[in-house]
Amino acid sequence: MRDLVYSVSVLCKHNKDGSFGTAAERQKSLKAAMQSLSDAGYGIRDVKQLKGKHIRYLVEKWKSDPNISTGTIKNRMSHLRWLAERIGNPRIVERSNSSYHIENRKYVDNHSNKAKSLLESNLERLTDDFVRYSLRLQQAFGLRREEAIKFQPKFADRETEIVLKGSWCKGGRERMIPITTPEQRRLLDEIHVFCRENNTQSLIPRHKTYEQQMRTYEYQTAKVGEVKNHGLRHRYAQKRYEELSGLLSPKKGGKTSRRLSESEKQANQEARLQVSSELGHNREEITAVYLGR
Repeated sequence: MRDLVYSVSVLCKHNKDGSFGTAAERQKSLKAAMQSLSDAGYGIRDVKQLKGKHIRYLVEKWKSDPNISTGTIKNRMSHLRWLAERIGNPRIVERSNSSYHIENRKYVDNHSNKAKSLLESNLERLTDDFVRYSLRLQQAFGLRREEAIKFQPKFADRETEIVLKGSWCKGGRERMIPITTPEQRRLLDEIHVFCRENNTQSLIPRHKTYEQQMRTYEYQTAKVGEVKNHGLRHRYAQKRYEELSGLLSPKKGGKTSRRLSESEKQANQEARLQVSSELGHNREEITAVYLGR
C-alpha cells in the first residue's frame, strides 16, 4: 500500500541522521522494503504497525535472492534497526544478525584491485573547478565524494591534519586525517585561495545546494570518464599502508598475513588500524577490502 511507503518516507525526511548520502541511501532502502511488504499482501498502513514477522519476511526474501550480497543484507538490517528505534519499538528487530542466520561478510580478495589514480588529461577537460578540487581531495586524502564536495578549508585545515565535520561524513562521525606530504599541503593552500577568490566557504558554489553540486560532479566526471572514484580511496589506503608499515599490501602483490614475520605482523596490524581510522571506519577487518589479507 502506498500509505506504508509514504509513512516511512515522511519519517525519514524528519529524521535525517548522518550525512546526506547516508540518509538518502537509508530512505531508498526502507521505502523499497515497505514496498516489498505491501506487494506481499501485508495489510499494514503505517510503519508503527511493523512487527517481527514483517522483518523476518524481508530477511528471508533477501537471503533467497542470489543477486543480493551478504554486505547489502547487513546494510539493510542496520536500516531496519534504525527504523525500529525511531518508531519506539526496537525489539521487532533482533540485535544480532546471526539470529536470522545471515552469513558473515567475505572481505578477503587479494586478486582484484579497485585502486585508481586521476588522469591529468581528464582533470584538464573538466569545466567546473569546484569538481576538479573535490576530485583532487579524494585522491590526496582518501575522502568520500560527499566529504570532498562539502569540504571547508578554513574549518578543516589544522596545519598538521585535516578535520572533517561529522555532518560531512558517513555515519556522522567526525575524523582527522594527518597531512604527511608536501603535495597535500600545496593542494590545501590552493583550495584556500580558490575559496577566497570565489567567496565561498566550501567546494560548493554560493548559488548551489549540495544536491545540485553533487549532480554537477556526477555529470562532469561521467563526461570526462572519471567514474568509480571510490577507487581513489583504495589508492590512498594502499599508499598509506605502505608508508606506515613498510610493506606492500596483498592487493599490490605483497605478502599475505600468513607469510608475515612476527615483527611484520605487528607493523601490519598497527598500519591497518591507522588506515581504518583515516578512512572513517571503526573496524580493522574492513581494511581487507582495500588492502587484501
